[in-house]
Amino acid sequence: MLQEFLHWWAGQLLSLIPDRLRGNQGGGDGLAVLLKPGGAADLVLRRRSRDTELGRFTLDGTGAAKIRAAVGASPPQAILHVPPGQLLEQSVVLPLAAEREPEQVLRYEMDRLTPFNAEDLFWTWRAVRRDRARGQLHIQLSLALRAGLQPALDALATAGIRPVALQSGAASIPLGLNTAGPWRRRLDLGLALLCVVLALTAVGAPFIRQSRELAKVERTIAASRPAVNDVDTIRRRAAAAAAGVDVLAAQRAGSGIMLEILAALTTALPDDTVLSDLGIHARAITMTGQAASAARLIPALAASLSLQNPSFAAPVTRNETAKAEGFTIHAEAAP
Repeated sequence: MLQEFLHWWAGQLLSLIPDRLRGNQGGGDGLAVLLKPGGAADLVLRRRSRDTELGRFTLDGTGAAKIRAAVGASPPQAILHVPPGQLLEQSVVLPLAAEREPEQVLRYEMDRLTPFNAEDLFWTWRAVRRDRARGQLHIQLSLALRAGLQPALDALATAGIRPVALQSGAASIPLGLNTAGPWRRRLDLGLALLCVVLALTAVGAPFIRQSRELAKVERTIAASRPAVNDVDTIRRRAAAAAAGVDVLAAQRAGSGIMLEILAALTTALPDDTVLSDLGIHARAITMTGQAASAARLIPALAASLSLQNPSFAAPVTRNETAKAEGFTIHAEAAP
């Protein structure tokens, strides 16, 4: 979509350029040179949509003098009409990637597409269609052999006529802006360069403004960076202090739970109970020891408001020597 819009936009800009700068071969005033067999040409002058036949002239030294006398010292823009068969058209398919520089690609590939080199031809091209599904660019190539037309062009140049295009039927090949004098060509070149400069300025102006605004923002950020660093330092110190308070509170809370569990166990366990191992992890409690009757411990622990879910974690063992029973009990601290 973007590519089609750019091509349309370029076409609109091109239509604003005067005909003499674009070498327009439209139906305006000008001189038609109809090339004939045998080295002759018919000249037809069009002014105000009226055609005036100037006659047939031979394209040699004598004919050149007669042509100059017929058209005057300042001949109008001329188009060289060549016989059918001298201007050929050929369909060419290129990869779509060549769309950016099709002229360069055609110039390099001309000896492969035709039996001639690009320097041996007058040629031009136009894009016919783009096949994005297949990645192809279809181009119509128009070409004419330079050797067959150069003598006629040289003879016309001697008469002061430099055609701006070759034409045969609907096909046309531009030859460049050669009808103006040296000062006019320099002026046209200057105007073209000015257009390029203005276009680059129009394209680059937003980027220049954006760069200036970005530099201004960066200077503002650099000026405020010390204050931002101070705020970050204060924030980090405050966060570290808050973290220390949280750790202390957690430690205090853990210590409180530990003391509460120890108090609950001391109250719930009978006096004949001896603990050899006590493990507390979060609210999980594991105790190992001996008691005169291990079975009495479960109801005693369950009756405590600070403990819940007491159960044996291993079978009870009998120690006949000590007249006691070994036990391992799991319990939980109440929320």
